[in-house]
Amino acid sequence: MMVSLDPAGRPGIGAGMLAVSFVLLILGADLMVHGAVVLARQLGVSPFFIGVTVVAFGTSAPELAASVGAALDGTGELAIGNVLGSNIANIGLILGVTALVRPVPVERSVWRVDAPLMLAVTVLASLTMLDRLFNPDAVLGRVDGVVLLLGLVAYVWYNARAGRIDPEEIEHEVEIELGEQASRASAFGRVASLSAPVLQVVSGLAGLIVGAGLLVDGAKSIAASIGVSEAIIGLSVVAFGTSVPELVFSVRAAMKDHPEIAVGNIIGSNVFNLLSVLGVAALARPLDIPAEAVRRDIWVVWAATLLCVVMMKSKRGVSRVESTALLLGYLAYVVVIYIT
Repeated sequence: MMVSLDPAGRPGIGAGMLAVSFVLLILGADLMVHGAVVLARQLGVSPFFIGVTVVAFGTSAPELAASVGAALDGTGELAIGNVLGSNIANIGLILGVTALVRPVPVERSVWRVDAPLMLAVTVLASLTMLDRLFNPDAVLGRVDGVVLLLGLVAYVWYNARAGRIDPEEIEHEVEIELGEQASRASAFGRVASLSAPVLQVVSGLAGLIVGAGLLVDGAKSIAASIGVSEAIIGLSVVAFGTSVPELVFSVRAAMKDHPEIAVGNIIGSNVFNLLSVLGVAALARPLDIPAEAVRRDIWVVWAATLLCVVMMKSKRGVSRVESTALLLGYLAYVVVIYIT
């Protein structure tokens, strides 16, 4: 059940609700990740398994909670705006900031396979929304949701079958995401009580649920008070707030001399957002497709993803000059969506 308050269109209250919601979403995701890691360690599960499940889910949990919460609240435009905006932010903002901290090298397998695969998923997943160009009443329905989730299953199966999940890289991801707690859990987890990690997981889930409710209500309040659509708020404010875990993770990875892991995080997050977050939200309730999405935002996602692939392939990495271009492009996009 999603917590809902009536913000009555007051911008101050809406901004406060957004601030609280971001804190709850981030802390909730962090609690869930840490609790799940301790549980997994106590059960003797490998860091590899933790990385490909818990860490991957943890950094995208705010997007999932916010989009499903928006869907259940009947604000499908906010859910779709959040997903598209998060993917644009992942490339323009997160990759831009990460490469500004430290140039990001890209392995041959990434620019030859993973990055083009991200582009293909971006284009194919977006096709489920383009019928809005011809039908003003078109929605992203439950059948579309099933198709997107099947695409996620196929994507995970392909990567597992092709051996594209590197256990050593996952070890680094777990270390960066969880810091010293991972080693503490490994050393002492099996003798610790199960009650503490279970409480963390439950508390984290509660934080996600409450945070999602506050986020949706706060976004609706701001949209109503300043006269912009919920889709625009989703594309900018909500997308930025729910992308904070990816931003923090990627910057920490770069500072720990693992900037290449940030690329995997961004690629995985973009694919997860389109196939899982959008798929689950559409299954929860058919989503109204905003007109702005098919006129502008889908094409921006395509262009940003294509530019990312070209940057990775041309110089086998992303330089500081290119990161500056990404950041300026993202800022320009945010300005455009508010003035048009």
